[in-house]
Amino acid sequence: MDDLAIRNIWIIIAVATPVLATLIGLAGHWAAAQEGGRMSRRLRRNCLILFLAGPANLVLWLLFNDALDAVGYRSVLGIVVAAVVFVAAGLGTGFFSRVAGHGWHGQNPDGDRPGAPPEDPAGKDS
Repeated sequence: MDDLAIRNIWIIIAVATPVLATLIGLAGHWAAAQEGGRMSRRLRRNCLILFLAGPANLVLWLLFNDALDAVGYRSVLGIVVAAVVFVAAGLGTGFFSRVAGHGWHGQNPDGDRPGAPPEDPAGKDS
């Protein structure tokens, strides 16, 4: 595949993901309204992540390609730049998934502590 085709695919993804996230968010909001409730925090968060993912990936891909073009793809420095970018992306993804999945203080997105027994809705123990 040539560079222009890959760039066009990234642009399509960067445009499609916000549209898809908006449609999912509207559908979730509509479904929650039908039930008489609110859309869950988890769905709102996932829609926001999806909304930002496509454009962010396009920008990062363009920056990464420009950096490798400047130093050379097959040079030692190019390999080091690629390794640093991929390690940083992996660490950042792991950190973000930990924070988004459990919160800063060991709480999941619903506000419960991990491993805590569920509360009795009537307030009494069975």
